[in-house]
Amino acid sequence: MAVRSFLVLGLAATTAVAKLCGPDLSSPCPAIDQTCREDILITCNLLFSGLPLYEDSPLPLLACVDACNADPQCTAFNWYPGGNCYHAHPSDPYTPLGGAMGWIGGYSGTC
Repeated sequence: MAVRSFLVLGLAATTAVAKLCGPDLSSPCPAIDQTCREDILITCNLLFSGLPLYEDSPLPLLACVDACNADPQCTAFNWYPGGNCYHAHPSDPYTPLGGAMGWIGGYSGTC
């Protein structure tokens, strides 16, 4: 009985430490923050308010960025874990909002 209790307590302690110290594995941030992908600087915790949902959404992050890079009219992108991909074009009014936890965004022409 003492060994079983020790194993359960040890597992609980290990899980608690992992949650406190480890990064959120469902998001590529912070590892991808401030990295270039062709012409776009990828920035964590950046949300552009007002972007329309990209027609091929949901997409993985890098597919979302690549689609923006491939479109000469794309001026910015946003992505949120789960695959929601948003692209801006010159006619789309949008506002950058910093500190938006979980969101990833970037402007074209910044790399």
